Amino acid sequence: AFHSFCVNAPIHSMDAASVASWRCPNCKICEISADAPQDELKMLFCEMCDRGFSLDLLDPPLPAAPPGVWICGQCVDCHKCHN
Repeated sequence: AFHSFCVNAPIHSMDAASVASWRCPNCKICEISADAPQDELKMLFCEMCDRGFSLDLLDPPLPAAPPGVWICGQCVDCHKCHN
């Protein structure tokens, strides 16, 4: 079940793993620290799984969200090493 304010969540377009880890916008946490950020603007969300990551906890840390699409390390597929 989802919160009543999450009824319009786009879960119909997500795979099973993404749906299982999905959190409503008001319940988003950093997947690294498991804490809710003090400043929402310091969070980056994966375009594939919708998990959140604090910019300063990424390796390497980022000063700001990069422009365009961002995919987390758990979702990205490397064409060179096939990992």
